[in-house]
Amino acid sequence: YEVEYPKEQTCCGAPAKYMGRPDLAAEIAKQNIDSLAKDEYEYIVSGCPTCTCALKEDWFKLLKDDDGYKEKVKSISEKSIDFVKLVHDLDAKIEAKGNKVVPTCDVACPTPIKVTYHDSCHLNRNLGVKEEPRKVLNSLSHLAFNEMHEPDRCCGFGGSYCIKLPEVSSEMLDKKLKNIENSTADLVAVDCPGCLMSLRGGLDTKKSNTRV
Repeated sequence: YEVEYPKEQTCCGAPAKYMGRPDLAAEIAKQNIDSLAKDEYEYIVSGCPTCTCALKEDWFKLLKDDDGYKEKVKSISEKSIDFVKLVHDLDAKIEAKGNKVVPTCDVACPTPIKVTYHDSCHLNRNLGVKEEPRKVLNSLSHLAFNEMHEPDRCCGFGGSYCIKLPEVSSEMLDKKLKNIENSTADLVAVDCPGCLMSLRGGLDTKKSNTRV
């Protein structure tokens, strides 16, 4: 696979949208579309589900009446995919051709690492990606996957939500941290940078040895 990173791209515009500035989000979307709307791209990949939602859904809604962009944004929407979903789908294509994907561990792993998974809200609820991350984790021989209780319970981050409503956010985070602790996992896998920061910060505060 050949990977390109257009340097003209910028923030997806989700923060502006959620702060009540759809006009600014639309301008940001146009800057990105001018950078990403090239026919040679088979996939447009993001490692953040919120950004993927912006590319697949938000830009289309923001620019649906803009004749100069609505066709371009439609093409981008169809090509946009979250990273873990892409990994899962490409592995499936390889195996469909009769080739076995054999994941390897690049470090010595005599004992499988106990891992659990946290569903980010946008990936699970908006994009409908739930089983794919678990299949990827279960395919790795150096990991022992163990589902936590209520894996799709929000961690309380929610972008600026944790700043605007810290009391509510902290209670949500505490429930999530207890579920992680009860899973006895050594490692929490997440597919959202915001969730990663929230969970890592919460576990650090508790002096936990569990990595995120």
